[in-house]
Amino acid sequence: MKRALFVAFASVTLFTSPARSQTITGTDQGGLVLPGNTWNEHPYGIMDYSTGVFRYYWSCGNPNGICVGHASPTQTYYDGEPISVNNPTPSVCDIQDPALVKFNGTYYLYANGIRPGAPPNAGCNNEQGAGNEHAAIYAFSSSDGVTFSPLNGGNPVIQVPGDPCYTCYTGQGIAGPSPVVMGSGSFIRMYYYIDAPGYGVVPNGFGIEAQDSYDGVTFSNERAIMASAYWPSVKRVGLYGDYPMVMTYDTSSGALTATSSSSSDTSWTVGNNGAAMSTNPAYNYPPRLESDETGLFAQADGALFTSPVSGQINVDWDNGSQLLLFGTRIFRGSGNAAQFFNF
Repeated sequence: MKRALFVAFASVTLFTSPARSQTITGTDQGGLVLPGNTWNEHPYGIMDYSTGVFRYYWSCGNPNGICVGHASPTQTYYDGEPISVNNPTPSVCDIQDPALVKFNGTYYLYANGIRPGAPPNAGCNNEQGAGNEHAAIYAFSSSDGVTFSPLNGGNPVIQVPGDPCYTCYTGQGIAGPSPVVMGSGSFIRMYYYIDAPGYGVVPNGFGIEAQDSYDGVTFSNERAIMASAYWPSVKRVGLYGDYPMVMTYDTSSGALTATSSSSSDTSWTVGNNGAAMSTNPAYNYPPRLESDETGLFAQADGALFTSPVSGQINVDWDNGSQLLLFGTRIFRGSGNAAQFFNF
């Protein structure tokens, strides 16, 4: 059964100025909806300029795992499910929420999941009860972006420190990976959200953090990015080195957009005058920004952004309505970049 980390927020007013609204109408990516599935969620799209192929990665239920597809100008295609709870290694329950970058010639895919329980509640049969560890982020590598192998011996690469809990399930942990290649291609910065009171470096252990890796597996330099926010999708714009950066993320007010300063990713300005993104159909999880294979944000036609921002952006989202009847479907739409960001 699909599982998400549920959280509660206090209501916050972000702006007092009138908020603009713009509804992004999406096209159903029908080729990514597998027959018989009850869900296809968390889409992650990249234009891989190194191969000339547009790739999709998403959470799928055939069974629980990560599926891969690609797109032509007119159609999307299902390529396979290289990561699944049926795989002997790594043994991970409820694996979902994929994100990918190409770094030093290798594709690194990250996804969150739950380690199977130890006896007497071993395996993945009781995800919402005893026998499961908190959610953590796992890593996989590939030479072609389609077939993946687990890294770090099948163990998490980012997890709540000192959390060997095999006898509890709290709905808390680390999830929502969003990797970006930084420093002129010298390292990967992983953005994610943490919901673990008493841990992390954001206030109350809840919000968006980041860590860095020079090998795609070993992460350090834990940094606070934004408190009381979750499900980040972060891209670099690169007008000034790596910066500014852009992000979509979820809050109690809905999915918001934001732009970082021209010199860091710890100071953010909320876009769209603080109004939540609006999509048709409505999103289940917040819309994600598309980029190239390194996490560089570009216009929908592939042109790089300049300041002031203009042009169109591509976003992807899933729609969870009528899940039990028809299954979740993946949508792709275009929006006005100037509406959401200010470089």
